[in-house]
Amino acid sequence: MPNFPSIIIRADASPSLGGGHVMRCLALGQILSENGFSIHFVTFEETGLLINRLEASGFEVHLVNPMNELDVIKKIKEKESISWMALDGYQFNHEFHKAIKELNLKILLFDDNKEHEAYFVDAIINQNSHATTEMYVDCDKSINLFLGAPFVLLRNEFRQNEEVDLPLNDSIKRILITLGSGDPNNVTLQILKYLVENKINDESVCEVVIGPNNPNFDSIKNYISDKNNFKLLLDVGDMCSLMKKNDICICASGSTVWELCSLGVPFINVVTFDNQINVNKYLSEMNVSIGLESRDDTFGENLIAGIKSLEKKSLRQKMVINQKKIFKNSKIDELVDCLKS
Repeated sequence: MPNFPSIIIRADASPSLGGGHVMRCLALGQILSENGFSIHFVTFEETGLLINRLEASGFEVHLVNPMNELDVIKKIKEKESISWMALDGYQFNHEFHKAIKELNLKILLFDDNKEHEAYFVDAIINQNSHATTEMYVDCDKSINLFLGAPFVLLRNEFRQNEEVDLPLNDSIKRILITLGSGDPNNVTLQILKYLVENKINDESVCEVVIGPNNPNFDSIKNYISDKNNFKLLLDVGDMCSLMKKNDICICASGSTVWELCSLGVPFINVVTFDNQINVNKYLSEMNVSIGLESRDDTFGENLIAGIKSLEKKSLRQKMVINQKKIFKNSKIDELVDCLKS
């Protein structure tokens, strides 16, 4: 019988961390599962409802805390003879990397903006389009680098829809608002207030997605309770179908942008944290989207101007053409082959 490989994946979600780390690790796990891997997903209990999605993908989920996580990882490694562990999270520092290496595990590290001065890992995946080899020129030459758009990880439902061309309506009748799993600064509510002040919701149905780690559900629900054309959706399981039926999306500048690009949905992406600035800059330069900074004093007027500019179907068409170019040269197979070694 063939000896199928196993891998440990380590990521967390919470109101402060958001859900992006877990969601892109979910995509990694799904891709590896399709290539014969068994997935052991190690996460904190605070990851909450996202745990259900991990289990639904067939992963074996191990709930840990800071006191026992290394012991749990060691037991999994010894039982399954695992070679690789994927790490996604800024909380995993050099000391944690060294502790994992002492367990004789090779590390695949998710990186976004070269967060570390030194890297004690075996492979780095930075799927952001601003990622270049020059960023890692001072790293050990033995580290495998998987950089840029060719290594964007998409969940199953988005990979299955990459070749589908969605029709573009002449006007904007449906707007999707999704600011990630956590949204601790409640940028969602800011956006809703701008839409109401400018009567955007009188002209378009606005579907508002609240992630499972969002602490602001009540404030958002109360605000839109007496407003026209708002629909509040909690912890949506099928984001792909929801995105496809909306004319435009307003989203955070995280992993959601790649999902929208894969579908060809025009969008306005909003920087909510510093680690999203480079993605925002790249997308704007490539005319893939309209990029905004939520912390600017002019955020509200820029948002409304962006929505009104997208009323031009020709602009949306140009965006979609540029979005689809991102996925022309996928090299995910190279990453899979590395993790089989």
